[in-house]
Amino acid sequence: MTSGALAYSPIFFLIKEHLEEVNLPLRMKLHGLIIELTDLLKRQPSELRPSMDLLISQLFDIRIQAMKWLSRNDEDIDFNNLYEDIQEDISPFISDKKYGLLAENCLFALRSNFRVLSSVTSQISTVELENGIQGISEADITYDQLKALLRASIPLSHEFNILINWINSSLRVEFVIFSFAIIQDSKLNIQKDMVEELSTIVVNESHEYYSLSKTLGLIQKKTVLNDNNIISPEFINEQETFSELGLDEFFKTLDS
Repeated sequence: MTSGALAYSPIFFLIKEHLEEVNLPLRMKLHGLIIELTDLLKRQPSELRPSMDLLISQLFDIRIQAMKWLSRNDEDIDFNNLYEDIQEDISPFISDKKYGLLAENCLFALRSNFRVLSSVTSQISTVELENGIQGISEADITYDQLKALLRASIPLSHEFNILINWINSSLRVEFVIFSFAIIQDSKLNIQKDMVEELSTIVVNESHEYYSLSKTLGLIQKKTVLNDNNIISPEFINEQETFSELGLDEFFKTLDS
């Protein structure tokens, strides 16, 4: 479960009902990220991707801190309800002329990510699931520390890069969904080209995330992603090119 949670956790939707309750350091980090993203959305579209990547470690650290806060305050992390809540918030924008495609692509990305999480959780017991969430609440790992741990645990640089790219693709998807939430809440009037860039990034990164999840052996063979008009046949038919890297054993080290 830790592996799934590390790569599926839209933080704004996880704690939006508790923004005034969370501890001050987490609240300040979250507000700081909102300010940075709001400023970024007002810039040129060409600045989005490189600036987004500079903020990846910040988003990851907030993601972990948010999940820790929820767990320590006895707030259940129900990913089924989380998916439904985000879908409910985004779906009304599908008919919007300016944001309709972005809304559809965000929902596609959520379905893709959620199917990965569902595949992972379907292969473990309820006890393992609860222990995984408990492990996150007790862990205190930053993005840079995680990279260092992965580097030490995975000797082959190619395999290390696969796992880092898998985590990063999930964070980029989260960035776009988070940005969309900011646009909704603050009524930002951003450029059409920026909306298109957000839409392109979220689709491309959800493809990358799902493809790498297959490479890492996280997808059961019966799990088929097929979303007409968005995903290409080449993506659907992509074959696994690497064997499973033994992630279950690795992620157990994060819970111990």
